[in-house]
Amino acid sequence: MMIRILYAVIALWFSAGLVSAVDLYVGQSGAVTSNCQTEATPCKTVSYAVSQVPLSSGVGYIIHIIEPGNYAGEINIVQYRVINIVGDCSNWDAVVLQPTQNSSAIVIVQDFAIGVVSCVRLDSAGHTGNGALFSRQMAILDFFAVDFGDMPGGFHYSADHAALSCTGPYRISGSAEVHATGGNSSVVHANCAVDIPAPLAFTVFGQAGFQSLTLFSGATYSGAGAGSATSGMQCIVQDGSITVPRDGSGNVLLPGNAPCAAHGFGSIW
Repeated sequence: MMIRILYAVIALWFSAGLVSAVDLYVGQSGAVTSNCQTEATPCKTVSYAVSQVPLSSGVGYIIHIIEPGNYAGEINIVQYRVINIVGDCSNWDAVVLQPTQNSSAIVIVQDFAIGVVSCVRLDSAGHTGNGALFSRQMAILDFFAVDFGDMPGGFHYSADHAALSCTGPYRISGSAEVHATGGNSSVVHANCAVDIPAPLAFTVFGQAGFQSLTLFSGATYSGAGAGSATSGMQCIVQDGSITVPRDGSGNVLLPGNAPCAAHGFGSIW
């Protein structure tokens, strides 16, 4: 029910007059005093560029990260903003988004906002308990062409009372406690082609919590880390539902060397 309401509200908002996108630019050579509106005068950080986007404007913004390098700073997209963050689509690892502290999310989209992240790498930069992408409280977050690096004690992507989707291929090059998780009436679409170049370690790869739905059934996994080469539980469900990819014999094809488990009213399809 919550997700149906979310999409209905956002559909009404778009029908009320969302106009074409505005371009903003971020680069290592930029400044936090710039208005970010030209490639010659970029902002220095993505979070500063986000702060230049007005609330509830009905205008979409594209933040282009035009110079390679590490960009530290939590990115918070809130309150009816529509923001697309784009790195280097010819080299996903050229632009790296990182946190500045433990137990924070690198990109968080919340409070009826819409965010898209593409063509970047996300890693913890040595911090612990972090999340790469987090959608919460009636928000939508989409991603593609992302490389998920190490997130020790944390997660790669998660939703809470929100929607989160991969919309194209992505890569997992680092371990985490959980790869993808949904909780509290969320929907997580994980039905994409995923490259895992080397064996990794997770406590659990996929997870669904209370009244949430996590969809893996259309996902495919390739690379040396696919299948049981990666360690950890394939999935766990507590009072929610997960759909999983299977082979012709019914075997679950999620990465991991321990089987899925369901608890409470959880179900695995």
